[in-house]
Amino acid sequence: MKKFATFVSAASLVLASSLVSSCSRDDLCLPAPLAVSSPGVEAGSTLTVSAPPATCDLGYAAGKTYILDLIPENQNPGMQDLKAQYVRVNADGSFSADIMVPVALPPGDATVLVAGSPLDDCGTSGSCAAYSIAFKIE
Repeated sequence: MKKFATFVSAASLVLASSLVSSCSRDDLCLPAPLAVSSPGVEAGSTLTVSAPPATCDLGYAAGKTYILDLIPENQNPGMQDLKAQYVRVNADGSFSADIMVPVALPPGDATVLVAGSPLDDCGTSGSCAAYSIAFKIE
């Protein structure tokens, strides 16, 4: 009986430690913060969005892509939806992409939202920010 109790205690300890480690954010590898070529750009010009290499191994295979969406705070009524842009990401998570800011967009705040990174997987299990960067359309 004593051996069984010791086994149950050891199994409980292993199970508890695996549950804690699976919930931990310390081992989650995230991409490096985004940067833009300018905090403000005129409509009709190009904005460069980039990220340096991550400080950890993201596990990206060759051919990994992100989807970049330009999301203006203000949009003229009747304006067509902006098309998403696909960009190839290096194995280290670095990339650079030029985004054309449509001339029809009015001045105001805008965001480039990046999909396809580990930040997409936050779901309801934790709190994390979207992989995005804000800028102004002037």
